[in-house]
Amino acid sequence: VYDHFPVRDFDRWLDDRHASLFVQPLTPGAAAIDLLAGSPLVAAAGYSGQTGSGSEHLAAAWVPDGSGVVFAATDNRDQAARADTVTALWLVPATGGEPRRLTTGDASFGTPTFAADGRALYAEMEPGSDKVYTLGRLV
Repeated sequence: VYDHFPVRDFDRWLDDRHASLFVQPLTPGAAAIDLLAGSPLVAAAGYSGQTGSGSEHLAAAWVPDGSGVVFAATDNRDQAARADTVTALWLVPATGGEPRRLTTGDASFGTPTFAADGRALYAEMEPGSDKVYTLGRLV
């Protein structure tokens, strides 16, 4: 029994698999760490990475000081049949834990990239609109 309506994506239920972020210490024999394991964000019905061609992925970038990872994901994909899905930027500590949402509103963000000097975060942004097509921008 679902406490929410499951969403299907061609050949599977969206609840079956989710994109995640793994880090691998360089110590021989060290296990990979899932930075999003146990996160309420990932457990939410609408969680998904960026989608395309029947798959999902997390566009991600290390914070310049190595303390975390910025990534693009949605928390409302379960509403895609009746509302726009918004992809936000999130920050998760390099040790794992609950991600913190960095962007708000109805614009979608993707491809986070830090400036070479580490003082700015750039991303592709597509404004929310009632139009069929909107021009994406670099922000």
